Amino acid sequence: MNDTLHTMPIGSVAIVTSLEGNEDFIRRLNELGFLPGTTFTLLRRAPFGGPVEISFGQTRIAFRPDSTVQIHIHQFS
Repeated sequence: MNDTLHTMPIGSVAIVTSLEGNEDFIRRLNELGFLPGTTFTLLRRAPFGGPVEISFGQTRIAFRPDSTVQIHIHQFS
């Protein structure tokens, strides 16, 4: 199964397996600490492709998912 942040249910926990696409957007996520291997929780998702809010460790970030970037994940059951 090829899970992405776009298909992840709110409140679930996952690990980032890879980031593909727009290098500038990926670089910014990496600077914030959102890297492959990061375990995170999806807290909120705004409707109509709006921002998502995630938490990992003591960090919370919100960002509008870039349509040119795929954030691949592995969800925990």
